[in-house]
Amino acid sequence: MEKMIFIIIGVIVVIGVSFFVVFKVLFAHIFKMTIHEFDKELTIFVGGGGNSIVLRSENNDQILIIDTKMMDYAKKMKEYIDDMGGNPEITIVNTHFHMDHVTGNENYPESKLITGDYPDEEWRKMTKQKHMPDIKIKPGDDYVMNIGTEVVTIKNMGHAHTSQDLIIYLKNRNILITGDILYQKRHPVLFESHGCDPDHWIDVINVLIKDYPGSVVIPGHGDITDESALVMLKEYFEEIKDAVGAKKKIADLRKKYNYLDGIPFMANFDTTLAYFKKKTNQ
Repeated sequence: MEKMIFIIIGVIVVIGVSFFVVFKVLFAHIFKMTIHEFDKELTIFVGGGGNSIVLRSENNDQILIIDTKMMDYAKKMKEYIDDMGGNPEITIVNTHFHMDHVTGNENYPESKLITGDYPDEEWRKMTKQKHMPDIKIKPGDDYVMNIGTEVVTIKNMGHAHTSQDLIIYLKNRNILITGDILYQKRHPVLFESHGCDPDHWIDVINVLIKDYPGSVVIPGHGDITDESALVMLKEYFEEIKDAVGAKKKIADLRKKYNYLDGIPFMANFDTTLAYFKKKTNQ
């Protein structure tokens, strides 16, 4: 009996590892990380989990990290930061609590951590992190700090992709970092149990379009873009919501958005449609 249990556990482990390897190969273009040196102080890491930025002050005594990635990508970003040298004071901002944005926090045990206003128990449960937030920003509030001469504004937009989504604005560079409020050329992930609310998400997008015109936009996933990507995601939500119950509209939209990347069972046209069907009891 004991031997059979070990065999079953072994089979499960092999299947799990095989699934992960196949998944990573099939979606290598999503996992791949590229490094963009925007200027001397700002580096943008696209892919390898959620997109991240590293902003350092001109004299290298401060570093701001927005989202810390996962797996080997988190380690590679840490190595990049270590290569900058010095002994800077590090501040981390997590745009939300999903693992692909927070797992790398553990690489910076002495850092200051800024998050949304999550209850401690929820933060521990969702992130599996020992590192607890030092500063919590309540929905609707903002927090302003300086990294060298750059003025950084962090704002809690409330319910959108999750129950509390932070955006970050770099005033001097006119750069907006959205976290997963924006997916660029990808179907968004909608976990209702994590506080996802596409109806309010649309309202949040409208605010970002109005308040940050002409900005360079760094999405949570996908390439560096501009406000047109926010407009596109807003239309995506509105059109699918409006199409519920209309087979012809659904078929047309399925073709229209066929170019978007997705993740099986997690983020695709059908998962978005299913969300709005549930909301309208259809």
